[in-house]
Amino acid sequence: MDGNYLAGKLRTQCSRRKDWLAHIQCAAATICALGAFLFSGAPTHARKMESVPVTLQDQQNYTEGSYTAYASPWSIFFDKTLRHEVDYLDTISVQPATFPDGTVIRTQWPINHPMAKGVWGYMALGFGNYDGGKPEIHVLSHQVKDIKELNQAFSYKWQYSPNFNLLNEFYLTSKPGDSQSKMIEIGFLLHVPDLAWANSSTVIGSLTDASRQAWSIRRAGNYVMIFPQDGRDILSGRINVLSFLKFLTLRGVITGNEWFNGIAFGMEPIKGAGSTQLTIDHWHVTYH
Repeated sequence: MDGNYLAGKLRTQCSRRKDWLAHIQCAAATICALGAFLFSGAPTHARKMESVPVTLQDQQNYTEGSYTAYASPWSIFFDKTLRHEVDYLDTISVQPATFPDGTVIRTQWPINHPMAKGVWGYMALGFGNYDGGKPEIHVLSHQVKDIKELNQAFSYKWQYSPNFNLLNEFYLTSKPGDSQSKMIEIGFLLHVPDLAWANSSTVIGSLTDASRQAWSIRRAGNYVMIFPQDGRDILSGRINVLSFLKFLTLRGVITGNEWFNGIAFGMEPIKGAGSTQLTIDHWHVTYH
């Protein structure tokens, strides 16, 4: 019901009464009615503090602040036989009031081996201009050598099929904000179902962080993967990304002149995928 109409209706009723007390009572009723309309009936999307989940389908964008959400089932471009809602289905449910915290990603994919690159797609949250993303609030690109701080805090849990990579990754580019000028891809694998695959790539080195977590750092072509040496899930914690960039600079993997534009946190279904649910309770990036 329209608020102006409701208020007008009540004022009309008041004007027909002669009793002064009735006028006061009707005025109070008008105020209460308008208040109820403004604070209880306003559109949810205009009241960020009231959390009503928004569910995204494949290839739908969402943004709040400097963060985004997007499900990219890019294997369908290589395998034209895959049918949406029959062979595969991805959804990302976000909570506008707390986004990106509280995001739930659900995926369902075939159990056979993907035709392209060993993964079915990447369903993820993004910060800044990750791979061409355009958040509501723009995040400036910086050359690696000029970054003062780049930290992450995260917490997640998963259910059902374990056949996915929990990939927390970013690209370095030769031009600021240009996703077409990728030079190298760097990814933290926080859930690694196939440790033998990860260990089969070329060794760069290892690094133990401030929390005494030992990381293996390896390379396959232009892809640098960083994962726990013991292969166990890292379900929560902090990652000082800048310390790894400095390590890679010292090892000659990067020069420091490359541009950092943004970073993502999500899942890649792999062979044996089936159905998986990933709940990202918390993800926050500190960067300047």
